[in-house]
Amino acid sequence: MAYLSVIVLAFINILPIPALDGGHLIIILNEGIRRKPPPPKAKSWFNRSGWAILLTFIVFVSHNDIARWIAS
Repeated sequence: MAYLSVIVLAFINILPIPALDGGHLIIILNEGIRRKPPPPKAKSWFNRSGWAILLTFIVFVSHNDIARWIAS
């Protein structure tokens, strides 16, 4: 079971969501293709949007867990 948890964690971490490692890989690939780094403002917006996605997902999952717990 622990092995499965590690695999799932690695998969989630490599997703191209900006706040995770997959998002950093996208930024690095973008720099490699364009041969210049993105503007700091664009990079900041990219990271903030990723955090917003993650926090929204956390609230959604927590809400579903609490609703299931109350209903049972």
